[in-house]
Amino acid sequence: MKIELHIDPNVAPEHADVYVQALTPPLQTALDQLGQVDQQWWGYQDKQIIPLDLRHLSLIRASDDTVTAYRVGGGPVQLRERLYQLEAALPSNFIRVSKGEIVNGDSIDHLSVGLNGLINIAMQDGQVAMVSRRYMRSLKERLGL
Repeated sequence: MKIELHIDPNVAPEHADVYVQALTPPLQTALDQLGQVDQQWWGYQDKQIIPLDLRHLSLIRASDDTVTAYRVGGGPVQLRERLYQLEAALPSNFIRVSKGEIVNGDSIDHLSVGLNGLINIAMQDGQVAMVSRRYMRSLKERLGL
């Protein structure tokens, strides 16, 4: 792949143009990282405000009027954003699996199929998400199943 970098302090706004034959997973990861350069996520736990590293989030769950992010090895934190806002801003490795849950595809431990035919997702931190029928097809496509 040929890469050209032009540094010009007068360019506003900064942008990147990418020409490819196909969008591959490594390229998507690189594009996601470019898009996340200026974005910082914050979570609220007790009386603390905690910076979040998206790589260490396993699951984001909405219930009642709260949105909770579960961190691998760090416990849950509350988020102020709504689930649909997060879905639009999160990188491509985050997958919507139900009306109230988004999982980090990189933190999936394993999938299991229940007696009712629904898929349960076990995350590396022990959390479990259930895939609703509405999102089952897109999950299978995203995971290559």
